[in-house]
Amino acid sequence: MGTQTWKVIVKQNYAVLYDEAWHTPIVCIEQLAVDDLNKNVGDETARFYTDGALDFNVSPQGFPRMKPPMDAGRLAARANNVNSEAAFAETFSTVNVVPMDPLVNRGIWCKIEKNARRLVSKWNDVIILSGPIYNFNSAND
Repeated sequence: MGTQTWKVIVKQNYAVLYDEAWHTPIVCIEQLAVDDLNKNVGDETARFYTDGALDFNVSPQGFPRMKPPMDAGRLAARANNVNSEAAFAETFSTVNVVPMDPLVNRGIWCKIEKNARRLVSKWNDVIILSGPIYNFNSAND
């Protein structure tokens, strides 16, 4: 990937290591507690937005690797961030978005997110690390 321009960005319920050169999060860490998941906030009309922590202005659809038919997949799931309106809204930040195959986003990724919440209900507290996988050697990455 060449010279890295990485930045740590901390949100209310998650943090990301973000590569500004590639316009993508490298890794996301979030801590889920059972009490945080027992609330039900969040505006279903929320939209993705360019995060002010970034040194550039780009929409998720404008990401270099966000080409149709890719989804704007979130590393920190919106369903994991229902303890406050602000935390829920932050899941729509561009620092939390990666291009994701729709079949992965709505399939296995959704199952992984649900299983993480299930573990929280069993163990009360879980730390999750997630990140994208890119194939830079393929024309269809």
